[in-house]
Amino acid sequence: MPMTYVSHQVPALAAKLARPRWFDGTAVALGSMSPDWPFALAGTRLETNAHNTRGVLLLCVPASAVAAVVARRLAPVAADYLPEFPGLPLRRLALLGERRPPMAVTVLSALLGAWSHVAWDSFTHDGRWGARRVRWLAAPHHVGGRAVTGAFLAQHTSTVVGGMVGLVLLSRVLRELPGWVDAKPPGWARELPGGTAGRPGGARERLGSARQGPGEARQGPGEARQGPGEARQGPGEARQGPGEARQGPGDQPSGDVPPGRGQFWAAVAAGTAAGAVWGCRGGWDGRFNIAVLVIRTSFGTAAGAVAGALRARRKLRGAN
Repeated sequence: MPMTYVSHQVPALAAKLARPRWFDGTAVALGSMSPDWPFALAGTRLETNAHNTRGVLLLCVPASAVAAVVARRLAPVAADYLPEFPGLPLRRLALLGERRPPMAVTVLSALLGAWSHVAWDSFTHDGRWGARRVRWLAAPHHVGGRAVTGAFLAQHTSTVVGGMVGLVLLSRVLRELPGWVDAKPPGWARELPGGTAGRPGGARERLGSARQGPGEARQGPGEARQGPGEARQGPGEARQGPGEARQGPGDQPSGDVPPGRGQFWAAVAAGTAAGAVWGCRGGWDGRFNIAVLVIRTSFGTAAGAVAGALRARRKLRGAN
């Protein structure tokens, strides 16, 4: 079950990579996970099903759109506290805060993500539309002395394979993210409210790559002038050649520890623990269910991250 959070993002990440200007990547990724979110309400009076048209339109799309806005607001703070892994520069997620897609693009992206989830599950869960209409998916198959349906095999195989593919696509998205920050939205969306690429200058400032005019950049008195293609530095410092990569927000040296990191992760840990306790209380019919545990735990983690990022943002503003 935990792998589905990654595997269901495969269509979303692939769509973003194929047509980066067309989609709000944050909303389409969140939308691809949203049909499973109501599992958190299993066994309560608010229990509902979002794997249908009504659930997608009334629950998944609004929840994903709101979550996308919150994620963009807090990403510049929260991303500084994320760990770095080979091939996964997670701190580049700070660049999400530079994007301000039109709300129409966000809503349509959330809708696409949610429908991709519902369509996927339709062919990988017993009794659903696709599984009933494909003979192999509906038929029993003997695996290890146990009879299971093709849909059951498709569900677990696609989850594992999709999870691995999803990690590869996420790595690609993180590499491409700096180039998408200032990309213009599709032509039909540019006249809509908020139809801008991003906050003026914000992305370039965070990337540390302000564009210079022809020749050399103007600097204040006493500062070294830079020539084209090469940065002049003080004695003993290495010079950066024209082919060397500029650093983004996710490329800062690992020794730089932003203030408030301990408090942020304490909030995440507390939220995760609370979500896990909630998840162990049982789901449908009061019995333990791994899907309910995962969703409730992830909700706790997200709530802790939001609380920690809000506190860190207030602290940073107070320090400035």
